[in-house]
Amino acid sequence: MQKEVAASLQAHRELGSDYDGAIAEGLVERIGAEVDRRVDERLGRGRSEGPVGRPAWAGIAMALGSLAFGIGASGVVLDAGTAINSTGSTVHSPSGAQIGLDALVWVVIGAVNFAWARRR
Repeated sequence: MQKEVAASLQAHRELGSDYDGAIAEGLVERIGAEVDRRVDERLGRGRSEGPVGRPAWAGIAMALGSLAFGIGASGVVLDAGTAINSTGSTVHSPSGAQIGLDALVWVVIGAVNFAWARRR
């Protein structure tokens, strides 16, 4: 690590103050990598292990929970368009805004599930 700091100082002397930001950024990255390596070493983990896998039931729970939330949210959003007319019968006609909001709910649920699946 001392060699890297010395090399950064030498580069600063040679390049001048125009490159201060780039030199500092590179030094910070190297120091951060060294700190990460030492923390992993102390915790007894190597870099090759990677993240701990999720249990099999987690994917099923995520899928079922997403569906339950989506169906419930759709019911609430679309039910607001229900009205009782003068003859006493129920009229259901969701507006374009309600349909758009329902579509947005499902897009957000899809984005959350996609992000969750990519973190494996």
